[in-house]
Amino acid sequence: MKVKVEKALERIVEVALYALVFIIPFSKAGIEIFAIIAIIGWLLMKIVTHRLQFKDYLPSTPFNNQIFFLFVISLISMFFSVNFALSAKGVFSKLGEYLLLFFIFADIFSERKAGKLRVEILLKLAIVSVVVLFIDSIFQLHTGNDFIRGFSLGQLRACFSNSNDFAGFLIAVIPVLFIATFFRCKDKKQIRFLFEKLFYAILFLTGLVLLGKTLSRGAYLGCIISLLFLFIILLYDMRKNKIMPSVILVIICVCLLIALGMLFAKPVMDRLVSIGAGFEASRERIWGWQEAFSIIGDFPVFGTGPNTYTEIIPKYSISKISGCYPHNCYLHIAAETGILGLLAFLLVLWKFFKQGFKVVLSRINDNEALLLLGVMAGVLATLVQSFFDTNLFALKLVTLFWVMLGIGTALIKRLSNK
Repeated sequence: MKVKVEKALERIVEVALYALVFIIPFSKAGIEIFAIIAIIGWLLMKIVTHRLQFKDYLPSTPFNNQIFFLFVISLISMFFSVNFALSAKGVFSKLGEYLLLFFIFADIFSERKAGKLRVEILLKLAIVSVVVLFIDSIFQLHTGNDFIRGFSLGQLRACFSNSNDFAGFLIAVIPVLFIATFFRCKDKKQIRFLFEKLFYAILFLTGLVLLGKTLSRGAYLGCIISLLFLFIILLYDMRKNKIMPSVILVIICVCLLIALGMLFAKPVMDRLVSIGAGFEASRERIWGWQEAFSIIGDFPVFGTGPNTYTEIIPKYSISKISGCYPHNCYLHIAAETGILGLLAFLLVLWKFFKQGFKVVLSRINDNEALLLLGVMAGVLATLVQSFFDTNLFALKLVTLFWVMLGIGTALIKRLSNK
């Protein structure tokens, strides 16, 4: 009976995670619903399995110490907060939820027997979600409204609240679509496999076209850096393994990127050359950074408390048109949880990329290692854009960020155990 209950709960959690990944671009309410189902189901599963052995509740990952440090710093910051209630909500209902999702994904998708199949199913569902989103985006370009939420077209945003958030989602998934074209054929008919690679390549190029239409400069930079990151690792792979088809594919992709750059040269270049004028015309962005530095200067160690930026910012507002988020996630984190909080967050990322590099470079011929490489590049792109925007504080994007970290951790565990 106990085994049946455990299996049923595990299945519920698995399906909830699939649904969560699929729904991320489309619904904030859906994210919360499926996240809660997954968390409750997973905790019940752990209670049935381990009862009161709390040390076995959290799965072992290479980042447990860093995650624990991040949570402890956030807790301490909560007790020094300018608004304890807001900070408690931020720690337990926001950060706590994201960390639990991280551990759940790392746990469910790292299992030795079922993990591989689950990763494959998750990837396919994610691709279906991306296809629906891309169709919605193209529909919005042609009709002026998306068919999912009815949002109107200004700069392309699909069913996201603004174009920068849509661009943030695109740059997280574009590297995964690109790296999927390098998957090795295993236990499949060659023709079918080639069609799959062609499909991934078309999605990759479609994503680039849509990204160009968002006119989001921070996302452009994040995408460029993530693709350069992939090119460097793949060139290392070619030098080491002398895989000529990969060389040809990279050359083709570079040529297509150049062609796409020429195709969108005028709108993109107009947007890029207006950086100086844009900052001059909207000085609130610079003022936002100055305000964040002022807060950090007054609360350097533990910050003002998680989830309190909007509470404290009116006291530091430089003008009537400023006084909002600083549009720099690292300054935002440092303002709310202090330099220690920012350091704790960066330590998690440092350990993730360190372990990821170690695994990828040692098992580059494995499709799961390639997928891990794509996930790492997507996380990197998000981190770059986060220097200029609010990715880590927007529900859809921050959920996607921690989900990708969890999936990446599961892949690291699976590859390390092979």
